[in-house]
Amino acid sequence: MAIKINYDRRASLPAGLKYSRLATTQENNEYLKLYQGKGIGGDGFHECLNFFISDNKPVRLYFPPTCRPDKKTIGDEFVIFSFTYASDPERPSCIVGVHAGAQFLVKERERSEKIGGQRLTFHAEAPAEFVTLFPVPLEYKPPIGRYTPKYERWGFGLRYIEGRHAQNILSDALAMGEQELQRINDEAKRSNMERQLAVLADIRDRYIDTATARRLVSGSTWHPNANSPTLPDKELGELGEKHIYQRELAYVSKLGDDPSKVIWYSRSNPTGPFDIQSIRKKGGPPHYIEVKSTTITITDDTHIFVSRGEMAWMKKHKENSSFTIVHFNSDRTVKDVVELTLEQLHECFEFEPTSFQLRPRN
Repeated sequence: MAIKINYDRRASLPAGLKYSRLATTQENNEYLKLYQGKGIGGDGFHECLNFFISDNKPVRLYFPPTCRPDKKTIGDEFVIFSFTYASDPERPSCIVGVHAGAQFLVKERERSEKIGGQRLTFHAEAPAEFVTLFPVPLEYKPPIGRYTPKYERWGFGLRYIEGRHAQNILSDALAMGEQELQRINDEAKRSNMERQLAVLADIRDRYIDTATARRLVSGSTWHPNANSPTLPDKELGELGEKHIYQRELAYVSKLGDDPSKVIWYSRSNPTGPFDIQSIRKKGGPPHYIEVKSTTITITDDTHIFVSRGEMAWMKKHKENSSFTIVHFNSDRTVKDVVELTLEQLHECFEFEPTSFQLRPRN
């Protein structure tokens, strides 16, 4: 399936984190003004798909009314590609992302958030491991017919595309992403892009004949990291990251610097080597924060796990990284926060070989 959405042009969100935050009423109104009365574009930012990646629950999607398939297809599995409008001022006529393994819900589920008094409803959901933005948005030209059937005008609502179009989209997205990866020096951006490429490769292998796919994208070796950490309580982990993200936003604002320098990277790459990027002084270099959450006091058996990738990242960036433990009460309110450098981490804990489970030193 192909649908049209507004591009997330908010400057506060870097390319790899577009669509990861709900639009405010003001932001939604800005989108409305782009197209109001012109008969083009989308009716507000709420018509965009949701690319907020969380490794403990599916990605939930909301659709404009004209893009919902027939009720008979409930229970079917969809691969949904997101196309921007030709009239978009920043990313016109581009394919920006994919949700694979998506299913439409029997009942629409309401969100607690509202935009301009309108309550949003989710119509579908997809596994987080099959959802990604493209490393490089793909430009498309309908008359050529490479990514969609040939037609002069899109019209309203969704478009169904064929398997060959999906092959072309995935192969081109992988090829362009691999080329872009070679030009990136920023390690955080590289880690995020590697995750995007791994997801695209997995979607290709699931839905496209493997031999055909590998001929289209020769030499692609992207696969999920087998050593990625699995936390005992993923929902608690997300609460801890949210607490530290909000703390960092307040801290950077107090410094008088731009809050957009605080980036919640695990929202787009849950298995990356750190969770949040911030700064420690105005105009200073990035500071990387790995967040771990627990309801068990750190003087006891912590059940905290650290991956090899996280340890390698901290060793490489030991002057500008920290390991933050958020200790929760039983009612999931924050009790205290402990922030440690790599050296302090080694002083406080022993490292056991099960993906490095932390145990207090005697």
